[in-house]
Amino acid sequence: MLEVERLNAPMRFTATQARATAGDVLAITVEVDRSERTVAVPDDLAALLKKNPTAQATFASLSFSHKREYVEWIESAKKAETRSTRLGKTIDLLNEGRKSRT
Repeated sequence: MLEVERLNAPMRFTATQARATAGDVLAITVEVDRSERTVAVPDDLAALLKKNPTAQATFASLSFSHKREYVEWIESAKKAETRSTRLGKTIDLLNEGRKSRT
């Protein structure tokens, strides 16, 4: 008997990826990933958080997913100017206690 505690992400794959066709019976093994989920905070964000204790406390209280959302948004900037703007906006949002930028 398999007991599933929770699934963190939807399990999606195509029949081609599974090498299956309609009507096939599949044997699936599910393992719980108990490893620590951490986000690598970029140096520029870490420096700003260090200067802003309220933002730092809010960021520290966020879930892995919310931390990742902020970091990916900052790191996806193509221009230095955009990155700088996003860093400032992130600090502002965290100072307001916002979990998410949306």
